[in-house]
Amino acid sequence: MVTMNEQLLTTEGAAAVLGVSPGVLGLWRFRKCGPPWIKINRRYVAYRPRDLETFLKAYEAMTARMPRLRPGRPRKPLKVRTP
Repeated sequence: MVTMNEQLLTTEGAAAVLGVSPGVLGLWRFRKCGPPWIKINRRYVAYRPRDLETFLKAYEAMTARMPRLRPGRPRKPLKVRTP
């Protein structure tokens, strides 16, 4: 529930907090993933700062468990020539 003294962020403000573009937030809304949002009317959505913080903490915990990949380009398999 939104309280009257709670400051809401626009899509642009939430994108700046998360470090992504507003278009990425729109794609996440379309795919029904990402941080929770509040639909104000047909054109506008808003985000709670506490929801963004919770989303970032969950993402941080998820990425901490992921294995690190070695940097560099993958090598192509060698072709063996037969005479």
